[in-house]
Amino acid sequence: MLAKSLHLIVGTLLLAIAVRTWLVMGLVAPVTVSGSSMVPTLRGEYVVACCPRCEMLFDVGAEFAAQTTFAACPRCAEPFVRLTALPFQASDRLWIDRTAFAWRAPRRWEVAVWVCPHDAAQLCVKRVVGLAGESVLLAEGDVWVNGRILRKSLAEQLVLRQVVHAADGIVSRWKAQNDEAWQWQKGRWQCQADEDGREHWLRYAHLKGQPVTDDSSYNAGVSRRLNRVRDFLLGGQLRVAGEAAVALEIDDGQHVHRVIVLASEGTIRFDQEGEVLARGHLSASICDQLLAGEAVEFVFSNFDRRLLLALEGHVELEFPLPEGKSPMVGSAEPVAVCCWGLGWEGVA
Repeated sequence: MLAKSLHLIVGTLLLAIAVRTWLVMGLVAPVTVSGSSMVPTLRGEYVVACCPRCEMLFDVGAEFAAQTTFAACPRCAEPFVRLTALPFQASDRLWIDRTAFAWRAPRRWEVAVWVCPHDAAQLCVKRVVGLAGESVLLAEGDVWVNGRILRKSLAEQLVLRQVVHAADGIVSRWKAQNDEAWQWQKGRWQCQADEDGREHWLRYAHLKGQPVTDDSSYNAGVSRRLNRVRDFLLGGQLRVAGEAAVALEIDDGQHVHRVIVLASEGTIRFDQEGEVLARGHLSASICDQLLAGEAVEFVFSNFDRRLLLALEGHVELEFPLPEGKSPMVGSAEPVAVCCWGLGWEGVA
């Protein structure tokens, strides 16, 4: 008799919870975003500023615009972009699925909403990092789970990356070294290589020669310690012709890593300061595209202590780097492109 009573009580409680969640509160609920902690994925109120020098439009959080008069342009670094008297733009609105985790557990990196522990009348929205039973440590820009670095897949890298600079030809942070082989033409960088095998380098130089940090124009006027960045991703379109070869480089401040693509041989390799780390062969279809002079989408990244090269969305080569903890040195010239051999290269 007691067992039946317990079953009845438990069943009544579960039914009450289900009725409140699904019938009274609804299966989905509309929510307005407040604040800027999830920018650029989700935004609270913001203003749109216009740079008087390069005419770039960029967003600044309303709470930050109310505290400062000027912001710096993320494209040309113009320091006096006025923020006063700009109209506020509406916050993002969400529909929350209250049943999302009724049948499955949260997944890593997805966005989740829950009741704030310090204020039951408010909801918090964050991205999931740690899962049930895991020990999570954030150290020197890396996420460690159960004592190992958590490495992101290519798809996760593309979702979570933050744009530092997009080449547009208006204000260029790319500098050709010691020659005129590289030119900005028809919306992309092009290199006319020669027959003597000389290397022609095109390097990215960050604003004011300072290392790349986790700063954001959205957070204008915020006073906090900026963290230097070690993980970089270089992406765009690549096209080679003739016997031209290409190298893509990432300098994390401690080591210089390169991927060298030899389309004529169908090979690729990772180098660290001249030492070969890994070798591989290009996919047959990618090799055919490059040899035919067709544009190929590329991603070269050093995320979570791992080198990765992807062409046309397919990972061609990856190599894990040592996981030992090391200080964040940072780099003011984190990425570069090199062309040599007979032919030309285009990078957009």
